[in-house]
Amino acid sequence: MKKPTAQEVTEYALSMGFKLDGQQFCDYYESKGWLVGRAPMKVWKAAVRVWKANSTRFGSPQQSYAAPDLSKIEEQRRKTEEIMEREYEKRQAERRALERRQLRTEKMQQIWDHN
Repeated sequence: MKKPTAQEVTEYALSMGFKLDGQQFCDYYESKGWLVGRAPMKVWKAAVRVWKANSTRFGSPQQSYAAPDLSKIEEQRRKTEEIMEREYEKRQAERRALERRQLRTEKMQQIWDHN
């Protein structure tokens, strides 16, 4: 068996919705010579799944969590962008209206000055 990196362990655990410190996992099995009982570990991913099951059963520091629903996050981002775009357009319209009022005021001032 090729020993996993801490990052590989962490990423695999996260893909299952399990928060696991990959370094802790690797350190634990490194200290045991990558043995499970007296037998060499064959499939490290299976060991991660066992850690997940045990964390639920025994309440270890690693916690299962629901992976974020990216579609909801994307929908919220899209709504936020729409709101920001509308606010930007509103501000631009207000700026243009103010510029028109200023031009009218300047023209009126010029007319008054000539009279």
